[in-house]
Amino acid sequence: MQAKKNKNLIFVEQFFYPEAWGGVQLTRDFCRTLNEVYKVRVFSGTRQLLEGNDIENFNPESLGIDLIKIRSLLKRPKNLFQKLIDNIYFSLRVFLKIILVKNADVIFVQTNPPPILISIWLVCWLKRIPYVINCWDIYPEVFVSHKKLKPSIILSFISFFFSLAYKNAKFVFSLGPEMSKCLIKKGVNSKKIIYLPTWATGDLKKCKPENNYLIKEWDATARIRIVYSGNLGLAHNALPFLKALSKCNFSKNKLQMFFVTKGQSVQEAINYVSNNNLQNLVTFKGPVNPSLMPKVMSLSNLGFVCIRDGFEGLVNPSKVAGYLARGLPIIYVGPPSDVSDLIKKAKCGFSFTSNDIKGITKFLKKLARSEIDLLQLSINATNYYQETLSYTKARIKIRKIFKEV
Repeated sequence: MQAKKNKNLIFVEQFFYPEAWGGVQLTRDFCRTLNEVYKVRVFSGTRQLLEGNDIENFNPESLGIDLIKIRSLLKRPKNLFQKLIDNIYFSLRVFLKIILVKNADVIFVQTNPPPILISIWLVCWLKRIPYVINCWDIYPEVFVSHKKLKPSIILSFISFFFSLAYKNAKFVFSLGPEMSKCLIKKGVNSKKIIYLPTWATGDLKKCKPENNYLIKEWDATARIRIVYSGNLGLAHNALPFLKALSKCNFSKNKLQMFFVTKGQSVQEAINYVSNNNLQNLVTFKGPVNPSLMPKVMSLSNLGFVCIRDGFEGLVNPSKVAGYLARGLPIIYVGPPSDVSDLIKKAKCGFSFTSNDIKGITKFLKKLARSEIDLLQLSINATNYYQETLSYTKARIKIRKIFKEV
């Protein structure tokens, strides 16, 4: 059955509008695509993940998208317990709101906040309507890997209801083959799993060096410049790369590293840099406005990605698409994952395990001696993105899948 504009879709995401967090652009791309074939209502919270002016300075209501705001219980949760209470409160409020909606034909939900999956499963079961999950992360496995939850009766109870939520979705969008394997382990039928990798957002144009004032402002003078852009949370571990870098004894004109980031693992990286006198080589900057991303990417030769051991398949960094779209070869450090598989398939970079400090060190020295053809890797990255990961490709797939809902 083909989706028509007179069909009604409910879209659930805690952080939507206004929002200064860059990741919301992917969410809005989903929403804009679905709005082409459905009448869309978005249920979101009032709290911003990243406070500030809206990242796009664009109100989705101008496209005819209805926004239903769920007032947050806490303005700014300060610890894990407060976040949990705030997430449960939001999920319960969404349930109570949607259960009263009379003309919902399908619900599209993302995995933020995690308890919302259980709320949507229950409301769809009661209303006998289908729902689709866009799987950014897999729960509660992410909490277990974070060591926030330990094996117990409570964990088994929570896992049971999360599994019900994933298994009973009409479709589940997966970010890669490793994530799909994790979903199958949760009991999701493989026929319901749709591979839908993330695409790059924002301005993808390149900035010429003479027009890039960040080169001077950030003192980006090295011949090799590596960027890490996006969240550096608990699922990410930059220390193996930094340990290898500390063994290279580079001067500043050889190689520099720029972390443009925030997150729970940033401080451990800062501490390591400080304790090992790497301040001349490694610079930390907070998240920048999307208008500056062409300049950040253009001052770099390579993009860095890392996943902490134990999180393979549970998360899949969206920054990969951003690097590839801008022609940046990738250095990946972490366990075998969807990222390492992509790099091998696209021939666009290098992968190392977290314990291969010697291998990373050897690679960095070769990089500094200009023994690696970055130009060909850059061409491969751009071509792979255009052929496989672009928003144009994703948009076609999203529309096709929702015709089958």
